Amino acid sequence: MALPPFVLLFALFFGIPTQGQDLGQLCGWGSHFVYHAKPGDELREIFVGRRMCIGLLSDSTLVSWGWNQYELCDLPEENEAFIMADVGSLHALGLRADGSLVAWGNNGVLPPGQNSGFRQVACGTNHSVALRNDGSIIAWGQNSYGECDVPTPNAGFQIVQAGSGFSVGLKEDSTLVAWGSNSLGLYDLPEPNQGFLTFVTSNSHGLAQRADGSLEGWGYNSSGQCDVPGNLTDVITFRAGEGHSLALRENGSLVAWGRNDFGQCDIPAPNSGFIHIAAGEDWSMGVRQDQSIVTWGDPAKYQRMVHGSPVSFKAVHTSRGHTLAVQSNGRIHAWGNNSNGQCTIPAGLQPAIKVAAGTYHSLALQENTTIAAWGRNSNGQCDVPSPNAGFVQVDAGNYFSMGLRLDQTIACWGRNFYGQLNVPEPNAGFQAIACGSGFSLGLRQDGSIAAWGQNQYGQCAVPEPNSGFVAISAKGNHALGLKQDGTVVAWGYDGAGLNSVPSHESGFVGIATSQLANCAWTEEGELHIWGSNVYDQHAVPAPNAGFLSVAGGLNRFIGIRSLPVNDLELRITYNPGTQLFYLDWDPRESADRYRILLSSQAWGPWYLGAIVLEPGFSTASSSGKGFFKVFPESISSR
Repeated sequence: MALPPFVLLFALFFGIPTQGQDLGQLCGWGSHFVYHAKPGDELREIFVGRRMCIGLLSDSTLVSWGWNQYELCDLPEENEAFIMADVGSLHALGLRADGSLVAWGNNGVLPPGQNSGFRQVACGTNHSVALRNDGSIIAWGQNSYGECDVPTPNAGFQIVQAGSGFSVGLKEDSTLVAWGSNSLGLYDLPEPNQGFLTFVTSNSHGLAQRADGSLEGWGYNSSGQCDVPGNLTDVITFRAGEGHSLALRENGSLVAWGRNDFGQCDIPAPNSGFIHIAAGEDWSMGVRQDQSIVTWGDPAKYQRMVHGSPVSFKAVHTSRGHTLAVQSNGRIHAWGNNSNGQCTIPAGLQPAIKVAAGTYHSLALQENTTIAAWGRNSNGQCDVPSPNAGFVQVDAGNYFSMGLRLDQTIACWGRNFYGQLNVPEPNAGFQAIACGSGFSLGLRQDGSIAAWGQNQYGQCAVPEPNSGFVAISAKGNHALGLKQDGTVVAWGYDGAGLNSVPSHESGFVGIATSQLANCAWTEEGELHIWGSNVYDQHAVPAPNAGFLSVAGGLNRFIGIRSLPVNDLELRITYNPGTQLFYLDWDPRESADRYRILLSSQAWGPWYLGAIVLEPGFSTASSSGKGFFKVFPESISSR
């Protein structure tokens, strides 16, 4: 059943979402993971892989985010009692409080012998090292350059690190020892080789701190990553990235030097309040005292798939290479492939309601009903047609874009190679839109679906009976339709069983497509996924419940899962004669979040979503009654 126009006006004016925009936390899985902090999470340390990270929380559990190549983000099932971890190119290691090791990823194996008595681990590109309580080191894995041949005497070590074909250890006498490949100068240890307290390495260079607090760098120095700035003696901790270096000072500020072609050394303001840092491949990360996480540098490395504060999100959309998410305050977050600036959010945007990620471009529906577009514009996919106003939905495909207007008409722009911009007549009475790779869908108010554009796989051949639909979704060369009775219909490309829809006795309430897998969810937010599982797209992170909306990309899904909050329902009644909305609630109750239920004699009940009111607002101090008026003319012209 379709939303009447005045409901769309109401929702836009008050910033309340009308479809798939309930507030919650991000959760991503498949080829890419997203970590979104829960209330009470405290991040103690970050361990960096090539394009993913592992975090250690204060409760001794691990979290992961980023690219899940080799299943590096699939953490051990018994996720408890960890004191540290490390990540190589293909594998990861975790150390538990009892001194035992855990390995995962591609060929993640443990060393021979008894799995106990360890106090530190480190991962090289293709080898591993572990420090025992007795000060000896055990090394295993690839040994092409002697990186596993620990020099004798193998005793008296305090710290060990590993890189690309080499290993380095710090002895109890405060000297450094290096073994393995010296192609990048890792044997050229700082002189005098004495008086060191601690050190770190990347795959190509190292940093060490002396007893007087000074830092020294050695190894590959192509971008000055070993040239430590002068007078840097108040450093608490430091990290070596791939071509740059990062240091945390006692006053909570950061210093960065070395390679800066992606801005990995441009520390965001304010440069203060940091307590943890990480440096990776062309990017940097800092954790502030309030547990907020700041990232800078190359967004294509997926390090931005982390949110340290338990903020809420109301919309998310993902494509083949990048993702957009909208925070409850309308702020847009972007990460992934930024080859055409699709993750570089323009300055001066209005708060967003919805977003859409195309192949190499991005769209945002703003609260003022206009659409902002950025990224690749080779086919005019970012040239929003005039008048750029009165939009209520957006979607993006392969080099083309769609927008649904308040008057229920559809606007399409960009590439038209398959006729995907040619909206069927009459262009009227639409309530929802969806973009595939080269085809388009429009859901009409009567519950039928119009499809146009590329039809190579039958993606425009909507199965009969073409009626009773309440939601649509499209991606790649296939589509889904949700019927009023809770059943799902699939059509188009059928690779990996995309059209083999599972059944559920209580029916589904939402649908989402990705390139090679599909998803539907129940009223309880339980996800059912079918199609390809090559990248563990079916492996929904526990608990599989509470999902409010889901978006699909290439080999991955990302969802919004409900926040654990105290809800209070506000009952709203519309009087068509007076054009007034009347609010009614229990003045004795207060809540963190207020659910909006709209009802009228003509249209029946409509659940619109959720809003978060400003801090300090409490219904307990209100009368429990209220009203406001909607002015359609003024809103539609905003």
